[in-house]
Amino acid sequence: MPSGRSSVDAASARRRAIAALAGAGIPFPAREADLLLASATGQPSAFLLAHPEFSLDEAMRSTLVGMVSRRSSREPLQYILGEWAFYGHPLAMSDKILVPRPETELLVERALEWLPDDGTFLDWGTGSGCIAIALLIERPSCSCIAVDASPSALDVAWRNMRRHDVLHRALLWHSRTPRDIPLRGERLALIVSNPPYIPTALLPTLMEEVRREPMVALDGGVDGLKWYRALLEWAPGALRPGGRILVEVGDGQQAVALSSLPLSGLRHERTVHDLAGVPRMVQWIRV
Repeated sequence: MPSGRSSVDAASARRRAIAALAGAGIPFPAREADLLLASATGQPSAFLLAHPEFSLDEAMRSTLVGMVSRRSSREPLQYILGEWAFYGHPLAMSDKILVPRPETELLVERALEWLPDDGTFLDWGTGSGCIAIALLIERPSCSCIAVDASPSALDVAWRNMRRHDVLHRALLWHSRTPRDIPLRGERLALIVSNPPYIPTALLPTLMEEVRREPMVALDGGVDGLKWYRALLEWAPGALRPGGRILVEVGDGQQAVALSSLPLSGLRHERTVHDLAGVPRMVQWIRV
């Protein structure tokens, strides 16, 4: 995308961005060009579409050119924008965290069915903090323990929780195992998790954008079930009777494997499918 010093209006900049993104094979280039243009100019997309004559100054043009170049090299759009919405809440993004997916909102919706008005829940593998933040906003009297193996991810979660004024109800904990989580004698009302679930051997086959995300947030071990097992073996001693554990899964095969695991103290309740009929979540109850 050219970056000359002559005046460029929004319509011309948009056309150039779309052409560059389309040439790089980016899906939905017009949509992404609008998002990048809005970010580079600090103006809403609706304004720019309504005012195609809006003039980009040199700093705006330079920023847009850099953004389009980064996206053309398959850097995730969310990292370039530095912000992305989850469950209607804007969150800071960075390449230290997994990009929140729309399907994970299903996990939040189902969790709200079982999360009481007060009590403590665990978000295992919190990443950006997206799940914990959504639940804390919906349940103003609840508290949570948000755990992640990455200190950098916890830093992003901390900033997002502070932004949404829920930090005072959250304990952020750095750990690779649930066994050292400080419950302080309290039983959890709910456990939610979207853990790494990609089998190690499949990591090189992922889309280039996904491979730019942190491997620690993707690698689920030999069969993709490593982190599920660790959590499910620990969960019965942490949940109150009748408490639930809800986890996101990658595909139907994982859902079947997890629902068939022999687990002491937990009973499989259901597997939830998304609108496309794909298994997305498995749920157990503490018995």
